[in-house]
Amino acid sequence: MNLIKKLTFTPFLVISMVAVVVFTNILLQDPVNNMLGLQVSSFFTLLYLSIALVAAGLFFALIVTLCLSWEIPLFVAGVSSLIPLMMIQNSPVNFVLAGGFFLSFILALFTLLQKLKNYLTFQPGTILRPGVGQLAFFMAVVISIASYQVVSENITKNGFSLPDQLIDAAVKMSGVPTLSNPTIPGLDNLESVKGVSTTSDTPAIQISPEQIEFIKQNPQLLEQFHITPEQFNAIVSPQQTSSAPSTKTSTSSSAVKKQPTGSKTTTSTKSGTTNTPSTPTSIGESDAIKSLIKSQLNTAIKPYAFFLAPVVGFLVFSSITFGNYVLGYLVPLVLWIIFGILEKSGFVHFEKEMREVKKLVV
Repeated sequence: MNLIKKLTFTPFLVISMVAVVVFTNILLQDPVNNMLGLQVSSFFTLLYLSIALVAAGLFFALIVTLCLSWEIPLFVAGVSSLIPLMMIQNSPVNFVLAGGFFLSFILALFTLLQKLKNYLTFQPGTILRPGVGQLAFFMAVVISIASYQVVSENITKNGFSLPDQLIDAAVKMSGVPTLSNPTIPGLDNLESVKGVSTTSDTPAIQISPEQIEFIKQNPQLLEQFHITPEQFNAIVSPQQTSSAPSTKTSTSSSAVKKQPTGSKTTTSTKSGTTNTPSTPTSIGESDAIKSLIKSQLNTAIKPYAFFLAPVVGFLVFSSITFGNYVLGYLVPLVLWIIFGILEKSGFVHFEKEMREVKKLVV
C-alpha cells in the first residue's frame, strides 16, 4: 500500500512525458520553418511544449517528495526517458533526447532530495519549485541540442533555403528592386514592365519579346538583382511559349475580336468559326517577385548558413525557457492546491515538532 502511494503520480508523469515527446517531434520535423516561419501554429506548439515540461517537472517533484529516496524516482525517470525511443523515428535524435532527459531527471532528483532533507518547515512552493524549474530547464537544453542536430543534418543533405512564410513577409516589407519597381538603367522607360496588367483577375507583369531580348543581350543588368540568366530564362520561358502561335490560320482582319487575357478568342476562317483558347501572356507578379527575392536572400545568406543551426537552437531554447519561466509562477499555487487536497483527503498528514535553534547575540 505504501508503494502504491509513492507511485500515485507516476501515470501523470508518463502522460506529461508523452506530451513532451509529441510536441518535441512536431517541432523537430522542421525547426527552421517553425522558428523562422512566423506561424501561429508554431507559437502554440512551443506553448504546449512548455506546459508539458513544467507538468513533467511538477509530477516528478511530487514523486520524489512522497518517496524521500532516490531508488524509486530513478527507476521512474529511466522508464519515462525511454519514451522518445518509442515515439521518434529519427535514430540519432531519439537517443539524444532519451539520454538527455534521463540526465536531466538525475540532476533534478538530487536537487530535490537536498531541499527535502534540509527544510525547517514544509512549504511546497518554496521547496519544490527550484527542482521543477531545473528539470524543465535541462530538458529545454536537450531539445535545443536536438534541434541543432536536425538543422545541421538538413543543411548538409538538402542545402539552405529560407521558409516561404519569411519570404512572403519579406515581399511585403521589401524595398529591394524588383521587376515591378525596376531601377535597372535602360528599363525605367518600359511602361509594360513597370505597369500591372488589368486585363485579368490576377495582377501580372507584362514583358514584351523585345524587352526580354534586350535583357538577354545585356545580362549584366541582372546582376543588380542577384539573378542569373538561367533564373531569368526560367521565369520568362512560360511567357515565350504562350506567345508562340501553335497553328497558322487564315483569318479575316475584321473577324478577329480582342478578348481579355486567359479567355477564348473567336476566329472566323473560310471553313467556319473556331474557338481557340488563348493562353495567358503574363507572369503572376507576386510569384515572380517572391521567386526573385527568395533567390536574392538565399544567395546573400548562403555564406553564413553554418550559423543557422546554432541560431535555431538558441531560439528554441530561449522560447521554451521563457515559457517555462512564465509558467513557473503558477507552480507554487498548483503545489499548494495539490497538497491541500492530499491533506484533506487523508492521503498525507503533517506533524508539528519543536526544535532548538541557536541565535547569535552581540
